[in-house]
Amino acid sequence: MVPAILKPAIYILMRQLCKGRMSSDHARFLAVLATFNFSGVAHEMFFFTLPLEIPTRESLGFSCYMEFALPRK
Repeated sequence: MVPAILKPAIYILMRQLCKGRMSSDHARFLAVLATFNFSGVAHEMFFFTLPLEIPTRESLGFSCYMEFALPRK
């Protein structure tokens, strides 16, 4: 469900905005980075509103680590 929301809302939008301004590889990287940043900020917002604690930005770093550091199958 989440990829179905984030892909058209963030990823495809960023790819279209960067389409004529940079190469396809750079646009793809920027779109992935923007998507994960948005996902991390959204998780921080959820963690803030559910227990009402100040966000520590741990989920933003963890989500980027999980995507780029761990190999895919």
